[in-house]
Amino acid sequence: MIRTRNKVIVNHPAKNKIALKKPLEEVFPISINNFVWRYLLIVALVGMLAWGITGCAPEEVEPTPEEVEVNVTAGEGYFDPDVITVDLGQDVTVVVENVTEEDHTFTIDELDVDVSLAPGAQEEVTFTAEEEGSFEFYCDEPGHRDAGMYGYLEVGDPVAPDDNDEPYDDDDDNGVY
Repeated sequence: MIRTRNKVIVNHPAKNKIALKKPLEEVFPISINNFVWRYLLIVALVGMLAWGITGCAPEEVEPTPEEVEVNVTAGEGYFDPDVITVDLGQDVTVVVENVTEEDHTFTIDELDVDVSLAPGAQEEVTFTAEEEGSFEFYCDEPGHRDAGMYGYLEVGDPVAPDDNDEPYDDDDDNGVY
């Protein structure tokens, strides 16, 4: 027989058992059964609370506004931003500001948009994005498109053409770019 602080180990070849000197409730103030039930109750309550906060709450989805306004800067050889993304069916107002000392345009051929901008001027154009796709906008002043004054209006979820695409060539008579 081996004696330890809280238990007695009976060394018997037929019966290797551990006997406690004190009742289990004195060693562990909360009985194991009581502890397990309390633990399971706490886990269940925390789980129900977490599910109630996240699982039951309705997911708030912000509706797509029917109108959107986009500010575009026409600078020396650039438009900022050079990609405008809108949803199909939205009414789009583009406010274009020319921050240079030369004339510019904001042109989207497929949407019949062509706005002339004097130096320092600000103009706006409104249209409805009725067709899904990627539409190029550009400055139609000679040489400006070749200098990088173009960008893309993306309606829906299309991908803009690669940067490796050749820009418009004013010298080419067939109008292919």
